[in-house]
This record gives sequence, structure tokens and C-alpha cells, in this order.
Amino acid sequence: MSETRAKGGWRGDAAAIAGIAAVLAVFCAPYFIHPFNTSSNGDWQELASHHAFARKCVLEFHQFPFRSPYFGGGYPVVANPALPYLSPLLLVTLGLGEVIGLKVIASLAYFVAALGLYRLTRTHYGYTRPAAAFSALALGLSSWFSTRIWGGSLNELHYCLFPWLAYCVLRIAYRGVAQSQIPNPKSKIVPLALLLAFILLDGKLAWFAIALFLALEALLASLGQASRAEAPQSKIQNPKSKIAWSLLCALGLACLLAAPRILSTAEFLLGDETPRAIFRAGYYSPKTISAYQPGPLAQALVNPWLLGVDRPHNVHVGALVLAFALAACVVCRRTHWRHIALLALAIWLSLAHYAPLDLFRLLWAVPPFHAMNSTKYFDFFIVYYLCLLPGGFMDWLGARLKGVAGQAIVALAFLLGLLPLFIAGVRVNGKAYDVPAPAFDPAEQFHQVKGLGLERACDRQPNANQYLNMLRGVGTIDFYSSLLIGEHATPRYFVDLGNVLVPYLSYRGEAWLAAGEGRVRLARLSPNLIRAEVELRSPARLAVNQNFHRAWRVDKGTLMADNGRLAVALAETGSYTLTLRYRPATVLTGMAVSCLALIGLALAAVYKAKAAGGRAFWC
Repeated sequence: MSETRAKGGWRGDAAAIAGIAAVLAVFCAPYFIHPFNTSSNGDWQELASHHAFARKCVLEFHQFPFRSPYFGGGYPVVANPALPYLSPLLLVTLGLGEVIGLKVIASLAYFVAALGLYRLTRTHYGYTRPAAAFSALALGLSSWFSTRIWGGSLNELHYCLFPWLAYCVLRIAYRGVAQSQIPNPKSKIVPLALLLAFILLDGKLAWFAIALFLALEALLASLGQASRAEAPQSKIQNPKSKIAWSLLCALGLACLLAAPRILSTAEFLLGDETPRAIFRAGYYSPKTISAYQPGPLAQALVNPWLLGVDRPHNVHVGALVLAFALAACVVCRRTHWRHIALLALAIWLSLAHYAPLDLFRLLWAVPPFHAMNSTKYFDFFIVYYLCLLPGGFMDWLGARLKGVAGQAIVALAFLLGLLPLFIAGVRVNGKAYDVPAPAFDPAEQFHQVKGLGLERACDRQPNANQYLNMLRGVGTIDFYSSLLIGEHATPRYFVDLGNVLVPYLSYRGEAWLAAGEGRVRLARLSPNLIRAEVELRSPARLAVNQNFHRAWRVDKGTLMADNGRLAVALAETGSYTLTLRYRPATVLTGMAVSCLALIGLALAAVYKAKAAGGRAFWC
């Protein structure tokens, strides 16, 4: 048991955690005032369309969502690293629907981040409960989470796990003098690997930014104990070789657990048809890379709203929290030198070409970071360290202000620092879901549409909107995605600027005979299975109005591409049923590797628990 816990036990911490949870529950309440309201934001509608499809695929078709006939004329959705089809969070939207499910996921991010920072500051840095609660609430009430949700970028909320990742890394870096105090560094390898794999399955480019700062946390922690306050006598540093080995083991295990994502993405990006990245900057310049200027960044820290625009800032922490953080940089510099250095680095990266030396350009030359067209991926770390530092200053202040008057001053600072954040955040949250639940009529049969002179976006005309079309059961060929492949399907209708459906005269159906004599009827078209009934009087070539992909398998005939579309050459005549199945071998191999890794972890847990008398090895 650590020194902090021994002094107060868990009862006081439980009360503090309950208080944090209560504040955040009220903070998130605007999301659920109209529970079925949706967002007009295009990014949210894109994400909702994919969660809606995954739900339809599992509950209606009883298939895993390897590919979707509703997007791009047939798109391998599981291979795109920006899409959520391998995320465990799909279980939430499967049970609750995409609208309420995404709201629940968004709300959970606040709690996970705040409670993670509370745990980190209490158990490792020895903050008092008020100081730890202040830092935790400052992070939860800051504008970063609210703006990500308001902007529809819910798949960037994985940053909420960073405090827990840092906690695991620091538990690996330091151990207790007595084995009963703090477990050995191996005890946090498994939870660290699980968290890294969780982010890797759905975290897009955020994973690389998180991994960078986590590696820097580990590096700075291994340089030596900063002070007695950070590493008291009850903690000593592990050998650097053991720290490095433990972190490499965690990373390797995370890669095994996330094997479906890694293998499918590698095949997708390096396969026969290289996808086109529509958001990637082809070259580095102020026009292609979005970054903060020093003045607007300083303004954003204290002002939650952009001037003249009804849009919130990402990095608002409030004037008093910022003042406390700056004060901590002075009075707590020996304890928090690592955090001060990482805060400076995050600001430096966010300034990019506006800094005297463009550090982001150097990072941008590394392939994973080369896909970033904005420094927004480092905004979280500015907020995170600005919220972590004030707790240290409050502890310093509380130690010098004794008696009732001193406690009153600390309590007043606590309230004045958080109340403006709460008010501004509730205002942002109230605007996040501003569209009533959409009304729609299901399509009589599956067909596809394509915009005519429309910009490729999500929040466009209703008949060309991929989310609304997904709900109707209609495919959108020119759908919105960060990575695009060839779109060879033929639309039944074009959608013009006036939202009018214009029939396409060359449309031949969703299946037809491109050569030969006979008839064909499409009996079933689902994500991973297509069944056609044919009656042939001569050898023929069957064409299906879906993009060709080599993962298709056919029980009769020879699979081939016909102008980029899926086709089968049939030599057998007569009446019979033809079945095509989609079997992505790379993804299935990755899933097998991931399952074996999970089974291995379960067996190791059972073995270690028995050896430790019922205690799991990650506790």
C-alpha cells in the first residue's frame, strides 16, 4: 500500500471520485435532453453511417462487416484504418443504436480521462484529494473533449486513455522497496498492451501522437528520479534495461492483439490498388498544414469561442487554470520538470511553421506523421499538462495556507477555476446534437446513387447523404472517406444540387449478363455474400454492380473484373444458383493471431493467479 493510500484510505478517494462523476454527469446531461437528436456535423454523420452499417450487418445480415455494398460501390471497410469496424466500442452501438450509443461513448470519455488523471496524480505524484480532483475536473471540463464531440471527431477521443497509459508506464519505471508495496514492472505490461491495442484498433493518427508522448514520458522517467516528491523513498527506479524490455514486451503484445488492424491496413495501403488519400498534404507549406499562431493560441487558452464565429476552441482551459499551471512551472519545477518539458514540446509542435524552428516539419518527414495535415493531434497534450500542473500548485498553496481562512482560499480557487469551464462547456455540449431524429422511408430494393456536381461531403443534400441513405438501405457511390479506391459501380440515380433524383438511362440493374444469352436474377445481395439465380442458354459473363476485389470467392465459374466491377465467367449452361462469398484472408489471419494472443493471456492469468494465491498478475 502506498503512502498516500495509507494516510486516508479509500473512503475519502471514493467520495472524491463520486463527486467528480457527479459533476461530469451534469456536464454531459445536454447530450441526452433530446436522446434521439443527431448532429448536423459532417464528421459525425460519417461516423454514424459506419456504426449504422455495422449494426445492420450484424443484426440483419448476421455477418461480420468486412466490406460494405453501401459505400463507394463496394468498399473494404474493415481495411481502412480510419473506420471503426474493429473497435470494441462497436458493441455499445450494437446494443443502443448509433445515435444513443455514440452519445454514451462520448460521455464515457470524460469519465475515463478525469478518473485516470485522478488516479495518476493521487497514487504516483502524491497529490492531496482536492488537488487531484481539481486537475481531474479541469481536464474533464476543458474544451478539448467538448469540441471533439461537437465536431464529430469521436474516434479521436482515445486520448482519454493517456492518463492510464502514463500511469502504467510510471508503474513500470518505478517499483516499491518492498514487494508488497508496488508490484514489479511486469504487472503493468498487460494493461498497457491492452490499452495500446484498443487505441490501435480505432485510433487513426491519434495512436502515433499518443505513442510519441508516451515514449517521451517513459524516456524522461528513465533518466532518473526528479525529486523526492516525485519518487519518494517508497519508490525506487527500475534498471533502464528492465524498463525498456517491459515497454517493448507491451508494444509487441499490443501488435499481436491488434493484428487484424495492422495486417489489413498494410494490405490495403500496399495492395494492387493503392487508395487515394484525399486529406493528405502533398507537400509541406503554411497553406497545406493547419497550425496555431502564437497570439491565437494564447487567446484560445483563455477564451472558449473563436472571435466572430460560433465555434469553440480545442485548447481552452480558462484563465485561472492557466495561471495555476504557470505558477506550478515556477514553484514546482523540480517535481514537474518532465511535464513542463512535454508541455513546451506540445506547444512547439502545435505552432509548426509559426515557431522560430519548425519542429513539426521534422516530425512530418516520418511516414506515419506524414499523413497529418494539421497539428491538432497535439492539442490534447497542451490541455493535459496544463491541467495536471495546477494540482501541484494547489498542494503547494494548501501547505502554506493553514487554518480555516487558508482552506477557504483554496476552496474559492477551486471553484473559480472550474466554474467558467463548466459554464462554457455546457454551452458547447448543448449545441452538439441540434438535429431532430431523421425521418426516412426505406427503399423498396437496394440501389445506389451518386452526386451530380456535388462536393464529396457527408452533410450534403438528403438524397446524397450517406448516413440517411444508409438508414434507407441505399448505397452512396461517392461517399465521404479519408481513403478512396476506384468507384466502378453504376448509379441508378444521380442527385443534383436541388436534391432531385435524376434516373441514369444506362443503369442495367445490380446484376446483369455482360455477355452471353440467358437471364439472371439477384436473389440476395449482402455485405459478404451475393447469390444470383441464372438461366443460361450459352456460356456467359455475369456482372455484379459492385467493385471487384480479389477476396471474393465463387462456387461456380471464374472470378474476374469487368471494367473494375465484380464479374464471373460462366461456362456451364442451364438453370442454377451462383454464390459469391467475400473472404479477406489477411483480416481472418489477423483475427486468428489476436484470438491466440487473448487465449494465451487468459491461460497466463489463470496460471499466475493460482501461483499468487488467487491474485491476477496484472493487479
